[in-house]
Amino acid sequence: MTYTIIAFAAIALQVLAIVFILRSIQTARTPQGAVAWATFLFFLPFIAVPVYLFLGNWRYQGYVVARRKAQAVIAGVARQKATFGAHNLAPEDLQSGFEGIANLPIVRGNKMSLLIDWQDAFEAMFNAIDEAADYVLVQFYIINDDDLGRDLQKTMIRAAKRGVTVRLLYDAVGSKGLTGDYLSGLKDAGIEVLDINRLFGPKSRFQINFRNHRKTVVVDGHIGFTGGYNVGDEYAGRDPQFGKWRDTHCALRGPMVSQLQLIFAEDWYGASEEDITESLTWMTQADEADMNGVIIATGPADELDTGALYFCAMIHAAKERIWIATPYLATENDILAALKLAVLRGWRCG
Repeated sequence: MTYTIIAFAAIALQVLAIVFILRSIQTARTPQGAVAWATFLFFLPFIAVPVYLFLGNWRYQGYVVARRKAQAVIAGVARQKATFGAHNLAPEDLQSGFEGIANLPIVRGNKMSLLIDWQDAFEAMFNAIDEAADYVLVQFYIINDDDLGRDLQKTMIRAAKRGVTVRLLYDAVGSKGLTGDYLSGLKDAGIEVLDINRLFGPKSRFQINFRNHRKTVVVDGHIGFTGGYNVGDEYAGRDPQFGKWRDTHCALRGPMVSQLQLIFAEDWYGASEEDITESLTWMTQADEADMNGVIIATGPADELDTGALYFCAMIHAAKERIWIATPYLATENDILAALKLAVLRGWRCG
């Protein structure tokens, strides 16, 4: 009897592996990925099938439908496209590529300041929140209940006590160290707090790799922050396991801030089905710096492989040099080919 059960389980597992092989061939984003999954599933099904259940699916239909519903219901998208049009003076070659990837227009009249040191980055964000008059939008993948996390908590609570509307989006997996007391302190102060995946995100442990990694702060629609810094002591170099942390954040002014908060509004709708666009300030005033720019928000609901297209478009648009800073370098063939072509054109890559 026992041997019969084991044999049946082995056959079922092999059949499931074959099903997943066919699925991986159809859905993998790259040929290399399809071959890797197919090989893994065929030769080691006892290990590969559970791993594939957790990590193999890169799109979940319920999530995709919900994200596109969120994109469709927010009237601010169309309104902002019309408003941004007055600033859209970017060259035609940029418009045809980057605008199509972002589904938003390139806008002029922006200013961007790089914030590389963690002290500069968080001091700028905290100061902006302290100066908020109307609302603050905050979203981080990781928020820890440690010294830096509590500094953020205190800053948001100060703003809420002044009568400023504060909204916080966090990811329950990335912020797994966030305590109930931390969240209760925010809610007791009148801050609206939502887990980004509360409604339409992962519904089971098999979708645990489906996360939102955005790091965004927008204050009164006039200044925005985004980049690589999460909120935890390790990002301040206080964790001996990680040592000194190097990351890049930026401060934005100009019409790009409206694009940044539009993406936050879409994420907020995805977590709550609440459209907050009418309560936000949509700034069209250009900054004298007059930089062209567009916010590109990638995600698993994208019809195209937005991230890869963006990197390739950036590399092909380069005129003199290409600088890349990334903690993860697992380039696909199309990106490698774009870099090789850039070197052959004489551009400096580093």
